[in-house]
This record gives sequence, C-alpha cells and structure tokens, in this order.
Amino acid sequence: MTKEIANAPILVRATPTERVVIHCRAAFYELSLSRYLVALGVTETAPVEPSLRPLLESIYMELKYADNNTNQIAHAWNRSNLTDEPPPAIRLVQENAILSNRLLKRIKGLLS
Repeated sequence: MTKEIANAPILVRATPTERVVIHCRAAFYELSLSRYLVALGVTETAPVEPSLRPLLESIYMELKYADNNTNQIAHAWNRSNLTDEPPPAIRLVQENAILSNRLLKRIKGLLS
C-alpha cells in the first residue's frame, strides 16, 4: 500500500493572536502547524501529548493482555457448556471484555 502524499492545500484565515496560539499548540504536540490542524480535523480528539504516549502504549499493551485472558476464560466456559445460563462470574467476564474492548479502541484511536 502506498502512502498518500499530503499535497491538497487548505487556506485558513486566523487573527495574528489565533495564529500564535495555534502555533504554540502545534509545537506542544511536536507537529507542524498544518499537521496539527489536519490532526484536529480528521480525528475525534486532540493529538496525544508526547510525554503521555509511552504511558498510553503501556496501558494499551496491558489491556490487550487482560483482554486476551478474558477471552480465554469466556472460551473455556463456552467449550464446557455446563448449563444454558452462565453463572454471574461469567457474566462479569463478558462485561469486562466489552469494557476492555471499548478502552482498547479508545486508546488505539489516541495513538494513531
């Protein structure tokens, strides 16, 4: 897959004060002015602060590990098929899987 070249210009008018503020925010995230504005326009959240990126990556990996364990527990229950109605503990495992998947998607979105 070839990488798309960013060559479609967008004209943005800002006051001198707004321009300084936008430049400062872009510099904070270690992005150029144009990349910062594009990042804001194409994502649901602001770019991740560079100092937080390693922490988010670590949390993401821990959640992936926990999610994998949760899936193994649920899979073992499904294989055993002891009763038609799962016990409350299995329902908690299923709820945990849903929540961890939501968190994983959210963190992945922040990191991309």
